[in-house]
Amino acid sequence: MADLHLDECLDSDLLVKHLTGDGHTVETPRTARLIGRSDADQLTYATSAGRIIITQNVDDFVDLFDRWQAEARMHEGILLIYHDANGRKKMTPADIVRAVRNFLASGIAIQNEIYVLNHWR
Repeated sequence: MADLHLDECLDSDLLVKHLTGDGHTVETPRTARLIGRSDADQLTYATSAGRIIITQNVDDFVDLFDRWQAEARMHEGILLIYHDANGRKKMTPADIVRAVRNFLASGIAIQNEIYVLNHWR
């Protein structure tokens, strides 16, 4: 199980319910009082709280990851979800939970890394 922080684009009661039901602890911008704050603020908060961040804001978080790497800044990890316009390929909350579970079960180190969750369904 993991400590997770959902980026604002994924802040959903249904997703939180699914993730907590799978044993994860989950914070959101609402619970952390970070609504409207920048992606950098979200990652900084997640890092200070010891949480992996999950986001659909792929381009911005890839840029942020690269910047943090260049500055040798540490974080708990970033999990990306690519949004798919094809409704049949879009990840549901159940898909996201399964992908998180599969990824964590793999034993791959996540601290200071970035991974795409879509590949772990």
